[in-house]
Amino acid sequence: MIGRKAGDEFSVNVTFPEEYHAEDLKGKAAEFKCKLHDIKREELPEIDDELAKDVSDFDTLDELKADIEKKVAERKEKAADSEVSNKLYEMIADLCEADIPECMFESETDTAFNQFASRMASQGISMEQYMQITGQTAESMRKAFRANADRDVKIRLALEKIAELEGIVISQEEIDEEYKKFADEMKVEMKDIVSDYATQNISKDLTIQKAFELVKANAEITEKAEEKAEKSE
Repeated sequence: MIGRKAGDEFSVNVTFPEEYHAEDLKGKAAEFKCKLHDIKREELPEIDDELAKDVSDFDTLDELKADIEKKVAERKEKAADSEVSNKLYEMIADLCEADIPECMFESETDTAFNQFASRMASQGISMEQYMQITGQTAESMRKAFRANADRDVKIRLALEKIAELEGIVISQEEIDEEYKKFADEMKVEMKDIVSDYATQNISKDLTIQKAFELVKANAEITEKAEEKAEKSE
């Protein structure tokens, strides 16, 4: 498009790569007919109090900067906390020693695969379309999910054992709080979603969550100082 002006019509000749995901286009020559409708130039405003008023509820640039700095710090703190949790989960999985039936890993893999398929379907993409676009197969996807399934099963079993040894018990009040959250999110009456099956799953999830919180509270966490350049940025 360099050197052209608005209104210009032109063609672009290309050859699709041999490894292209669509079989009928691999290595094929193609011509794209193009029309340049418009050319725009980005003009950035002055970074001053007027900009702060336009883009926020603050009256001065200093107030806006302070708010941005606070939010960046909160994001970094959450990211650091998430990293700690992930490392603890990995350690828990590594420390889990048990004779685990193969069917548990397969079941976890099936669940992960089906949940992914549901997320794609909610975006209007079938698994067949997704696999065609990415060049994957059901077998290769299940293999990828299987690695995480092994980890997740070991983590759950380990935390269930910790909860048993520590005598962790979930109260009815805690279960009701979870039901209320779900009801608010789904915009339905709480009584309409209560069931023995749901209660059992909520209790299990809360038990595992509490067990992990116990592990995290007793973990020895080492803080690492940021590099000066990164901190400045």
